[in-house]
Amino acid sequence: MYSCNSCMANILHNMRIIKEVFADILFMNRFRGNFKKSKGRLTRAKSYVNDTAFWKNLKLCIKLVAPIVGSIAAFESDNCSLSLSLIYAVFEKLKRNYLYTIAV
Repeated sequence: MYSCNSCMANILHNMRIIKEVFADILFMNRFRGNFKKSKGRLTRAKSYVNDTAFWKNLKLCIKLVAPIVGSIAAFESDNCSLSLSLIYAVFEKLKRNYLYTIAV
């Protein structure tokens, strides 16, 4: 879960660069016509890059996952001395986090 969260954060952090790469016609022409399978993938990737809802949902996903990842990291740390009941309490608190009440 940590690596997925980091990957999503890195994609969001590099949004401007990703958009510039997909807007670069000379670069994109390298991938046109080479493979029939890649054409569909390239078209789908371009649609994600140009979709403002994709970037908005990515931001929301990162916000939703961050408290969970933070809690799991605390539980897995070497100096964690939390009891099982405390772990349960933390996740009960996460359920009431305002991020999980947002209507999408």
